[in-house]
This record gives sequence, structure tokens and C-alpha cells, in this order.
Amino acid sequence: MNRPKHDDCPFERHPIPPEILEAARASFNEAEFLEELDEVRRTGGHTIDDILALFDEVDAIDERAA
Repeated sequence: MNRPKHDDCPFERHPIPPEILEAARASFNEAEFLEELDEVRRTGGHTIDDILALFDEVDAIDERAA
């Protein structure tokens, strides 16, 4: 795979450790990813308000659990 050069990137680049790559590959489901990508393309994805509402839901669950 040819990767573009990022000469203007201000961050130092490091290789990804093999065990991290292995875990990522083991947990990645290409069919599921493509299905979700198609849904985003069909629906336009989520708005920032949708995403913030999810955070609010998680906060409410955390508060009830405490």
C-alpha cells in the first residue's frame, strides 16, 4: 500500500507495534464496516447534535450507576 507523505505533519511518526496491528485486524469486520459506511452514505451520517446527545445519554447512565 502506498502511503502519502506527510512532510507538513507536526507530529513524529512511529511504526505501529505488531501486537496492536494484530488486535486491530482480529477485531475488524470488513462486511460490518462496509454496511455501516453504506448507511452513512445513504443517510448523510450524524449531526453534531446527535453525537452530543449520545454523550448526554452516557453521562446520565454513569450518574445513575454512581
